[in-house]
Amino acid sequence: MPNRFRLRQGQFRKITYMPTELSYEGDGEQVKTGNVFYVDSGAANAADQPNNGTVDAPFATTNYAITRCTANNGDIIHPMPGHAETLTAAAAIAQSIAGIRIFGLGEGASRPRYTFQTAAGASWSFTAASSKIKNIIGIGNLDGLTNPFHVQAADCELDIEWQDTSATVEALRAVLTTAAADRFKCRLKYRGFTGGNAVVNAIRLVGGDGADIYIEAFGVCTTAWVEFATTLCTNVRVEGILFTQGITNGTRNVVDTITGSTWSADLFDASAGQHQSGGSAQALGFDDIATVAANQTVPAADSTANVLSRDVVGAKDDAAQTTVGTTRSIIAYVKGLLNQIGALVNTGGTATIGAMLGDHANVTLAARTNVPTADVATNALTTQVVGNKTDAAIADTIEGAAATTQSLHALTKAVLQRVGADSANNTAATTLVAANRDGSLLERLEYQHTQDEITVTRTTAALPQAAAAAIFTVTGLIEMRRIVGYVTTVIGAVANATRLVGNSTGAGASTDLCATLDINGHAVDRRYEITGTFANAMVSTLDLPLAVVQVTNVVIPPGTIDLNCAGSDGGTGRVRWSITYKPLEVGATVVAA
Repeated sequence: MPNRFRLRQGQFRKITYMPTELSYEGDGEQVKTGNVFYVDSGAANAADQPNNGTVDAPFATTNYAITRCTANNGDIIHPMPGHAETLTAAAAIAQSIAGIRIFGLGEGASRPRYTFQTAAGASWSFTAASSKIKNIIGIGNLDGLTNPFHVQAADCELDIEWQDTSATVEALRAVLTTAAADRFKCRLKYRGFTGGNAVVNAIRLVGGDGADIYIEAFGVCTTAWVEFATTLCTNVRVEGILFTQGITNGTRNVVDTITGSTWSADLFDASAGQHQSGGSAQALGFDDIATVAANQTVPAADSTANVLSRDVVGAKDDAAQTTVGTTRSIIAYVKGLLNQIGALVNTGGTATIGAMLGDHANVTLAARTNVPTADVATNALTTQVVGNKTDAAIADTIEGAAATTQSLHALTKAVLQRVGADSANNTAATTLVAANRDGSLLERLEYQHTQDEITVTRTTAALPQAAAAAIFTVTGLIEMRRIVGYVTTVIGAVANATRLVGNSTGAGASTDLCATLDINGHAVDRRYEITGTFANAMVSTLDLPLAVVQVTNVVIPPGTIDLNCAGSDGGTGRVRWSITYKPLEVGATVVAA
């Protein structure tokens, strides 16, 4: 029957030994490895020679076994139960071949033991990546050892126990890393002495990324069980159970001496009897359940303290308080408020809101809710802002002549008038609005107005009698698209050469808009137009459809458009004139003369 052990975080999984290879069960999966070598200092036939390394003929030293391994071959070295070595110099054991696993066999005191002595720098060095050791005991037999387990490569794993010899023979630390030790995993049980004084740190990380640390430590350390020093460490996770003699405030568990490292810790501080957590984002702190419980107790009645939330809430027997201050609880103020509300109710409603709340004006509730007088200009109460149903709309301006004194009711009326009033002279007069295609709604409408054709009709009227008279007045520059005269009463039978004239109020001379037409005796429904060519006579049409249309638009400057009649029909005839135009500048208009 092969020997069987269990290997599981300090113990063994089931191991089956064979002469040249090892198979072991791990997490339900059967795994085959590379070469397997055995080391046993207690075997009578142990020797560091090539043909050894088996269970029956083991190697004598771990260092020699390492030299027999192949890099990244899955090779395993098993120091046997009771195996012992002494390391007296730096790199006395040099794990310099990548991917080697060293799994010690045995339990308790029978686990392989490695004693460090003679030189302060005596060490087991790890310079090859993916190096692993497990289930071994390191013993410090020299006061002030500096780096017994010296990790200098990536992806290395240590699962070890460290034992100082006595309170006067202690290592400075058990594990030291360099910045090359990325993704370092370490499970360390540190057995120190409560009376010691030499331990500075159990694990000292000098740079590296992604370290995963589990530590159980007992004794005394002068700096911290886990310290980040010299070079920034990143993404470090620390867990464990720590007892530091004489230190109950948790200050020597994890310390970032270099400052700026990124790390987190989840610990139990046995000397304080409390759980501790934190890290680089939040300082380590205790989950002090006893303190939390104590802070939840009700304070003394009428306490003036203002330290804890319970002080602010208060006690059930706090005295009622009606005056605002800085030393009374919520309970006290609520009691005072209830008393005041009760007093108001008990008076049958005669007490005032001002009396209850200390309002300086002592205004009654009714006064604060009644509708104000019409058009009141005051601005003290919400009711005044809302207004009265009889408030007058604001004056004939777009924004309001006195906007700071008008109520919401008055402003609303004004909006309704401007938007929907059926009036030939709506209060939103265009003279109050500047045309702007990128402006407000009214400004855009005014701009659109300047882009549209506008038609103005003059009331039917008698002809000028052998004279000229204005029929339209032009303000600003316009483009005349059409002008039409319509006979509503028969014109008298008399020779009457008639034309339309543009009469400028500026420096320009009057201009005939057409040649003359004799309108002698023209009947009702006859229509007059011009072609737009000034040399052409005014056109007269009776029959439908009206075929003549103004071909050429005419630009008219400020002034008048006159009707000039050479004859006189005694004023019997009547004509109604209409003009269609487009403003060429803001504010340009045509009105009947």
